[in-house]
Amino acid sequence: MSGRVPQKTGGATDSMLSELFGFIWLMGRRHQALVAGLSLALFVIGAAPLELQRRIVNEATEQASYRSLLFLVSLYLAVAVLKGAIKFTSNL
Repeated sequence: MSGRVPQKTGGATDSMLSELFGFIWLMGRRHQALVAGLSLALFVIGAAPLELQRRIVNEATEQASYRSLLFLVSLYLAVAVLKGAIKFTSNL
């Protein structure tokens, strides 16, 4: 048993498969668009932590003010939490 759906030419099986595909497309396209959007957002946000890490190290080695360093660290933390939330949401 290969698990394939039997195909009948011109029979009820073709019609059922067509209706099933239409039902899945109708009910699932919004969900698929949401998943694609979350994946795109995750891709865009993926580069931000690396850039923030670079800036934090540069600020720390250049003896910058604590205020700017604290701002960058807070921004890094916010991006990390946002990235985790998007990953969690996309896995749901």
